[in-house]
Amino acid sequence: MRMLKTASGAAPECTIWRSVAPSPEAQQCETNRELPNAFSRADLPQVGDKKRMEKINLAAAIAGAAPQNALAEIAQLNDARIKVGRFKGRFAWHSHEREDELFFVVRGRLTLQFRGHDVILDAGEMLVVPAGVEHRSAADDEAHVLVIHPATTVLPSSTDRA
Repeated sequence: MRMLKTASGAAPECTIWRSVAPSPEAQQCETNRELPNAFSRADLPQVGDKKRMEKINLAAAIAGAAPQNALAEIAQLNDARIKVGRFKGRFAWHSHEREDELFFVVRGRLTLQFRGHDVILDAGEMLVVPAGVEHRSAADDEAHVLVIHPATTVLPSSTDRA
């Protein structure tokens, strides 16, 4: 659990705790439903953001937002970005020095290529590529993919093909 504080560092009138299940302290605190004025948006990146409280249909998001061979951000989760894309062809070899990257195939088939071996993912399958591992994605036919990675991840340009 992490206690959130105001931008000035002082605790608000009622301390807010963030945890998977509401703590007894949080259940007793009425300000969990309303943000105290003392909190800045930077202090509470997930509270008060109505967009994050709406359900997302992945198929519709991919059809409406995902460009071919690029990613479109559809949500944020803490310091991670959740993106969707329509992949066809091969991307450039690359690695992320400090960040893991999750690939989840929604529709189609995606091959994640590594130096020395390939992993084929079909719809409903996922793989986490650890930080520092050189990889690229490849798809003979269009694959609809959900990708999750930290906000600090630098992705290759869709024009960086190899």
